[in-house]
Amino acid sequence: MAIALIIGALFWSACDLPAEERPAEQDLPSISNTVSDDGSPVDVDGSETTSQAAVPAGQTDDGEAHHRFRPEVVTAHNQLGYRLLAQLVEKAVSGSNAAKGNGPGNVVLSPISVALALSLAQNGAAGETAVEMAQAMQLAALWQDGAIPEADGISKVLNTSNLALINALAEAAASGDIRLKVANALWYREQLGLLDSFKDASETFYQAQVLGLDFSAPESVERINAWANEATEGLIPRVVDELPDDLAALIANAVYFQGDWQTPFDPSLTQLLPFHLPSGERPEVPIMYRSGSFQYYEGQFQAVRLPYGPSGRVAMYVFLPPPGETIDAFASRFDEVAAESFGRFRSAEGEVWLPRLDVSFKSSLREPLQNLGMQIAFDPRAADFSRMIAGSGPGDFFIGEVLHQAVLKLDETGTEAAAVTSIEVRLTSAPAWRFSFRADRPFLLALRDDETGALLFIGAVVDPRS
Repeated sequence: MAIALIIGALFWSACDLPAEERPAEQDLPSISNTVSDDGSPVDVDGSETTSQAAVPAGQTDDGEAHHRFRPEVVTAHNQLGYRLLAQLVEKAVSGSNAAKGNGPGNVVLSPISVALALSLAQNGAAGETAVEMAQAMQLAALWQDGAIPEADGISKVLNTSNLALINALAEAAASGDIRLKVANALWYREQLGLLDSFKDASETFYQAQVLGLDFSAPESVERINAWANEATEGLIPRVVDELPDDLAALIANAVYFQGDWQTPFDPSLTQLLPFHLPSGERPEVPIMYRSGSFQYYEGQFQAVRLPYGPSGRVAMYVFLPPPGETIDAFASRFDEVAAESFGRFRSAEGEVWLPRLDVSFKSSLREPLQNLGMQIAFDPRAADFSRMIAGSGPGDFFIGEVLHQAVLKLDETGTEAAAVTSIEVRLTSAPAWRFSFRADRPFLLALRDDETGALLFIGAVVDPRS
């Protein structure tokens, strides 16, 4: 039952590193196995670590605060993940996802993947569309508390902080303790005029691959799938089967993680043991076992921290709901659970049983995002993505779908996980280049003087050979 909650914390140590500033990469200190009250890593001496983002290509470091890491943005990304997870778990345990082959209640979600994909798309939104997207992304506090003068200024802070976050994750991977890749991409219909400002922001702040494609060509589907396959090390080989005729652009983020436990589980101690399902069934599954010293928390619930690699900068946190509380109820208050426990893990001797996992999950995020208030972006008549496509305005383009796919594999050695979030930006009306006219069967013709309206010739072609 803890499966749904594991992934919510999987990237916590890697992506929730809140502090106003961070040291340059060459000065990055080692990270201990403890965390502060707000979930950020703490140095051995107890001081929080800090970092500064690299300056985007083509820009100078003017020392402005917007070039620096913003913990509020990462907090918003995490809050978005909590809220999406709660909805997905509730839907999953009801059996709707089980019917789709996802298993009884298994949910895998990468909050950072969803947040970066939506951030990239939000750059192209304008007016109320942009404001509503930012609110659904849990960013409203950034302008409501005065950190940003107005909602329209959210993109600047969001972009620079996301770049700092991407660089911070690259620092984590550079240590060699883990493998962690974050990739962004934007493919657009080559006939459209992508605005230079949107293209530049995508490439500069999100290091995105931006490419115009012929969406009617089969090789475009394969090109997109090849990107996903490479970005996820083969865990998610396909993200699209076809490109719809009304597709204007496809925005995608991929996250790949692989890490070995700091202290592995002994495979010889793994046993087939009963796992208690919400339905009351008790199937036997391979459950790993390890005893010794752990970072542990116990209050109304139990939680254990399992670090990866020598430094332990990245760790998996596993949260076990109190007896009698359903997993969907526990997931609905995951933000409270995290706030209560992070920073309060202490070394303790104990035993840990954890099932092997090989979980795949795929779900639309359209309804969950709408439930969070992101309505206009999905409305073909009102969505405004005029900051993305040249010459467009409200009602020309809208978000047709947001899809999330994720895979989580966990065994005695460590963890491998990947996620892809894809956002389909669609055309409200059929574009002029969409039609296909093939006069390969009998047809009529007319030769007309349009000034007078006179028909000069008319005819029917039944067999062009004659």
